[in-house]
Amino acid sequence: MGPQQNPRSYTKKNLAMAKGKRAIGSPRSARAKAPSLRGAPPLLILGASARAAAFSAARAGFAPIACDIFGDDDLRSVARYVPVAGGYPEGIARAVQSLPPVPWIYTGGIENHPALVASIARTKPLWGVSAEALRRVRDPSSVERALARTGARPPAVRPASDPPRRSAGWLWKPLAGAGGRGIRLAVDAAPQLSRPQRGRGYFQRRVPGVPCSAVFVGRRGDCDFLGATRQLVGVSWLHAKPFAWCGNVGPIRMRGGLEKVLRAVGEALAQEFQLVGLFGVDFLLDRGVVRPVEVNPRYPASVEVLELALGISAIALHAGACAGSNAAAPTGPRGGVGREGVLGKAVVYAPSDVIAPRGLLPETGGATSDPWRWPRIADVPRAGTRVPAGTPLLTVFARGRSVASCRRALRREAEQVLRCFRPAASAAGSPTWTRAASAAMRKCPPGGVR
Repeated sequence: MGPQQNPRSYTKKNLAMAKGKRAIGSPRSARAKAPSLRGAPPLLILGASARAAAFSAARAGFAPIACDIFGDDDLRSVARYVPVAGGYPEGIARAVQSLPPVPWIYTGGIENHPALVASIARTKPLWGVSAEALRRVRDPSSVERALARTGARPPAVRPASDPPRRSAGWLWKPLAGAGGRGIRLAVDAAPQLSRPQRGRGYFQRRVPGVPCSAVFVGRRGDCDFLGATRQLVGVSWLHAKPFAWCGNVGPIRMRGGLEKVLRAVGEALAQEFQLVGLFGVDFLLDRGVVRPVEVNPRYPASVEVLELALGISAIALHAGACAGSNAAAPTGPRGGVGREGVLGKAVVYAPSDVIAPRGLLPETGGATSDPWRWPRIADVPRAGTRVPAGTPLLTVFARGRSVASCRRALRREAEQVLRCFRPAASAAGSPTWTRAASAAMRKCPPGGVR
């Protein structure tokens, strides 16, 4: 990748595509006019949860068409919604069969189904990582080799056929996982792993560090680094299970040579696996050492935080990369923390079976018609929906002057919004999740698909 360009060197067209109208703002202070989607080019978005990507598409000037297993209220406010036709993920292919051949992208969970990606890509132009590249980049040993000369130090991995002599100090991770679902301490997993199950996962050395996420845009072997965020993982006040992804806070400052290492990681992955468009890398920051632990070869959940905090349109950059454009990513505020601090999003898990109330969006400031205006809540279930314990309930947003203050604000928002829900036992006869959603949650990572 070439040297960092000066923001003034970008053409007006490139800046118009990638730059938003403002950085972080409160629900009341955002003044940017919502773009009209009438006559806008359509973009099909497929995944277990499509809400975040649909709002990203609207920020980029696309008219989103979304198919996911939730059908949340705020998704329907910004996109044409297509319900899953039967079980997930097969029902997604059936649901979009009759749609016109418009460009499409996929979100979390779909990367585990390369055959599905290949099938849909035969009839609709794919903007994203191909099925062939997915099969390669989902191999932990291949990723470890690709990062050998980047300056990063990924934890050691071992295939299921060659387990460590001692389980202590190792994790068991599913090959088709996302968002932390299925990750266990190897010492706990060993007694439960039958031979068929062993073929579906691998061992990874457990190492210390602060969980973080980095976002990149692959460009046919080249790569741009968009930014990094702090991850929320297994947070008890969000009622999440251990290792479960719960959200992101950022952008965060990458001091010294850390950004250089992250850029090298992104470039190595893009070149080795031909990653095109948006992709993410989860890593642990261990006393100045970058330790990559997971590659997310699709629209990553942390993109939304960077978009709203830095005022960039990631989907515009994604579309340009997939169409072969050479436009580089615009520079945001250097050092990561702008004048208004950081922005965070956190997935709240249902502490028990609960019922979604009516009027939740107007009461809490969600579902804004302006996609550049961050809401207090998102991923809002339809009124009357019964949400099972331990599954994603909704997402809360907050800002702060630092990561710590933002986390405190997120906790306050989470505690406040939980008061709006009532236990399912007190609402007999309320509608439950659709059959497709119930089945899908057994296959998809709670929260990780958001």
